[in-house]
Amino acid sequence: MEAKVIISSMDVNPAQVTAIKAGKTHFTISQAPGDQAYWSVVAAIRALNGEKVPQEIRTPVIVVTRENVDKYAEQ
Repeated sequence: MEAKVIISSMDVNPAQVTAIKAGKTHFTISQAPGDQAYWSVVAAIRALNGEKVPQEIRTPVIVVTRENVDKYAEQ
């Protein structure tokens, strides 16, 4: 019986994009860096204004495959 190994990674950097397009990596995870930056600034401003901010802010996590890699490339 032949074993199948699934290779994945985190983030959508140029090396991961190349590997996905070449079929060397099955998928990677986009952690929405634009959203992370935006919500970090919002939280900082709110904290500076004396407002309460949540201890945890969740942003989207997207599975990026060969089919959608161009849409999510974080280059």
